[in-house]
Amino acid sequence: STQHTLNEIYIWSQLQHENIIPLLGITTNFGHTVSMVTEWMEQGNAHQYVRDVAVDPRPLVHQLVQLLDIAQELNYLHSHHSVIIHGDLKGENVLISKVGHALITNFGLSLSHTKGVW
Repeated sequence: STQHTLNEIYIWSQLQHENIIPLLGITTNFGHTVSMVTEWMEQGNAHQYVRDVAVDPRPLVHQLVQLLDIAQELNYLHSHHSVIIHGDLKGENVLISKVGHALITNFGLSLSHTKGVW
C-alpha cells in the first residue's frame, strides 16, 4: 500500500550508519509503483553470498565480521532516538558490499517507536 511504502521511505531516510545501505532516492520509472534507489551491491544478498560454492569455504574471519556488522546495525536501530524494529531481518535483506561487509536493507516491515512509549 502507499502508506506502507511511505512509512518505509520515512524510516529508511532517517538512518545514517556505515552498515545500513543508504536510501539514495525514489523513482517511479519502473512501472506505476514507487521504487527505492540504493547503491548497487555486487556481492548480492547474504543468503546468496553464503551459498555461492565458487568461493566456499569462506574464511571464518569474514563471517565473524559480517555478524559483527549486523550486530552493530541492530544496536544502532534499537538505540535510535525513535527505537526502530526492522521486522524482517533475514539473509535476503542483508546485502554484501564489494569488500565483504554486511549492510541491512528493506525497511518495509519496520516499526518506529519513541523511547518509553509503546
